[in-house]
Amino acid sequence: INSEAWIDPEVVGLLNINAAELERYKQSSNFQDMKGTVAQPGSDAPGPHMNYPKAIYEGILATPDEVFLNSVPSEPPVPQI
Repeated sequence: INSEAWIDPEVVGLLNINAAELERYKQSSNFQDMKGTVAQPGSDAPGPHMNYPKAIYEGILATPDEVFLNSVPSEPPVPQI
């Protein structure tokens, strides 16, 4: 995925984001790519559970990321040239 395709120039312009700010937003200073090694938290982990019944929430957690990724359209907002 071309990450630049997810940066909508119209929004950048409407928010008056300059080039330096945009670069700062694109590069999180504390992000560490774990190459897929971070385990999915259990249903008892702290955090928002969005009021799903326990069985439904556990089913969501058990669903592989690829299933969610491929279950909805994911075209970037900026057309590729």
